[in-house]
Amino acid sequence: MLLAAVALVGLVLAAEPGAPPAPPPPPVTVIKAADPTQARICKTEIPVGSHMKQRVCLTAYEWAERRAASLRMMDQMVGRGVWP
Repeated sequence: MLLAAVALVGLVLAAEPGAPPAPPPPPVTVIKAADPTQARICKTEIPVGSHMKQRVCLTAYEWAERRAASLRMMDQMVGRGVWP
């Protein structure tokens, strides 16, 4: 009932003859197109110590950086004899 009353008040205010019409929205101008190399790539991962999947979205550059860091850490572990 309250919702109907609020809607009725909104219609009455919107239909007021003395109210000026709303101005049209400004035109949209694209200044720069999106860089395709910055597109997000989403992958589903299961973090260590969890059973829940997690969606991770990064750019191609960020995925490459993450992989390079992982490989560097693996090389360090193999060099120290931590990993067989």
